Amino acid sequence: MDWPGAQEMAKRFAKTIDPKLLGDEDESPEMQAAKQQMQAMAQEMEQMHQMLQNVQKSFENRDLEIQEFESKIKAFDAETKRISAVQAGMTPDQMQDIVIGTIHAMMSSGDLRMAQDDMEQSTEAQEGMGMPPEASGAPEQPQEAPEVPQSPQMIPGA
Repeated sequence: MDWPGAQEMAKRFAKTIDPKLLGDEDESPEMQAAKQQMQAMAQEMEQMHQMLQNVQKSFENRDLEIQEFESKIKAFDAETKRISAVQAGMTPDQMQDIVIGTIHAMMSSGDLRMAQDDMEQSTEAQEGMGMPPEASGAPEQPQEAPEVPQSPQMIPGA
């Protein structure tokens, strides 16, 4: 309007009106800088939120791994107790039958031969380094595996 002091009143009214209603008139450089800073802070907060979610997931995964490990420990403990209970009720002849059966199974599968070959290679390597075989702490093994009788009375469960 065209009356004295109208310009001052317009400026005062403009300050009381919501800036969204006024539109994008010339903003001060301080206001633009503040908006940019707020946007940067919002992005940084989003990144931190994402990092926190990743850390939480890794903690959850670690907890699952710990629970799996504890369950394996409990299973091994239960198996050890079961073996101890079974062993306590066995006679020496029954234990001997089981050992002989196990050795026979290892020989027929080739596992015993591979174990002997590994020990021979280890002994040769130690001798090559100038160490005597008895320094390794392992007793010397015979070259040939002892022959185990395969009679039915010596194999458990037969």
